[in-house]
Amino acid sequence: VTNSQGHHYVSYPPFGFISAYYGMKVLGGVSVTNIRTLSLLLSLFISILLVQIIRSYEDNKDRISWISFISATLFLFASGNLWYYGQLYFADLLIPLLILWSFILFQKLFQLKYNHPKWLLIGIFISSFFAIYTEWLGLFWTIALVLISCYKYYKTRIKIFLSAALATTLSIILSASLIVFQYSSIKSWEVLKTSWLTKFAERSGNGILATENTEFTMQSDGSFKMLWDHLWDDLSGILIGVSVLTTILLIVLVKKNLRARIYNLNKNLTLILTLMAAVVIHYLVFFNFNVLHHF
Repeated sequence: VTNSQGHHYVSYPPFGFISAYYGMKVLGGVSVTNIRTLSLLLSLFISILLVQIIRSYEDNKDRISWISFISATLFLFASGNLWYYGQLYFADLLIPLLILWSFILFQKLFQLKYNHPKWLLIGIFISSFFAIYTEWLGLFWTIALVLISCYKYYKTRIKIFLSAALATTLSIILSASLIVFQYSSIKSWEVLKTSWLTKFAERSGNGILATENTEFTMQSDGSFKMLWDHLWDDLSGILIGVSVLTTILLIVLVKKNLRARIYNLNKNLTLILTLMAAVVIHYLVFFNFNVLHHF
């Protein structure tokens, strides 16, 4: 969007850039060193949350969990993550932190493992709000959480599930409204709407809508090969590591009460599958974007 002050980037929600600015201020000022430091700190915090999530699936939480630390190490040293978090910064680096925070809170909610329901709901609202305010993946993730929470309430009639759905819905309304208000104030709502529709026509990867980058659409076989190459370059190391961990886990399951452990794992798959669905939806809705951008 362009006004008298110049061009304004509105393809992403603004919080990723706002937080980067103030993050650098805290680290001493705007500089390449500080923005790289901020990116590396984000990757560290994400790894800590991964450890927390994986440990929550284990029976004995008193001992050191080598599985959780190996998993965090796989994240830290995956080639794509090393390259991206070691370069500079973009909004995509912040969204995993917010989604994993939200994941942990909903994990506590669905397992009914919380001491203060009011603070849990406040945390759910805040994490959902800022996830949407950072990246569109946060919107898909949050909408999915609303649906899952409503389903949980329908099946169990436990009121906190309905409260979580309402808190998350409120976060969607307020965050989306704030994004529209901020960006439309640059010029006008009509200008913003035209800009968004034009950009979506390109980024959707729909060959019928696209006017630019028309060779990178769902109708192009080369697009799927390019997307696969990117995914393999970034995730091959993680996939190999996960395969090894899965093999070890199966051996452990065979040795230690297989049926009970599988049942416990199945109880916790809802959020994992919900997150995977949100990522797949992002790839489908912004197909062209995900083909062209190597992250």
